[in-house]
Amino acid sequence: MGVRGPESAHRGGTLTVEGFDFLNDEIDPAVAYSVTEWTLLSLTNDGLLGFKRIPGIDGATLVPNLARAIPEPTDGGRTYTFRLRSGIRYSTGEPVRPEDFRRTFERVFANLDPDGYPSGGVQYFSDIVGADDCIPGNPCDLSAGIVADGDTGFVTFHLERPRPDFLLRLTTP
Repeated sequence: MGVRGPESAHRGGTLTVEGFDFLNDEIDPAVAYSVTEWTLLSLTNDGLLGFKRIPGIDGATLVPNLARAIPEPTDGGRTYTFRLRSGIRYSTGEPVRPEDFRRTFERVFANLDPDGYPSGGVQYFSDIVGADDCIPGNPCDLSAGIVADGDTGFVTFHLERPRPDFLLRLTTP
């Protein structure tokens, strides 16, 4: 059992949230860093991996979401290669492409939150090759650390050092 339901059940709609006056201005996934924001983002945003959406201890089971499978690390635990499921689309109807994942992480390192602070997500992904050169508030280039192949649908993450919990870190909204 995975995190997604049948294709016919996932067709968009409107999510109305009331009673939260402490969310960041746009609930931007690149800078959101609160339990409330992450809870909302987990309802509206998908990642390469997720957790089974079932009660109990089995709800902590890691499963592929936008990826076809959970990869085994290579290169001594420093490289993770994902193949995307085919036919994935944004709510706008545009296709999800492998390079979108690199852009996502570049935004985490480049964007500042509404108060001018770096994203709290930086600490989770600072081991990606090239992340040390990223300066919050400036464009970030992670093309050496996140290699996207639009022809094959693969996204490969290269880390500076082995990070046994990297797959779990990818489940953060």
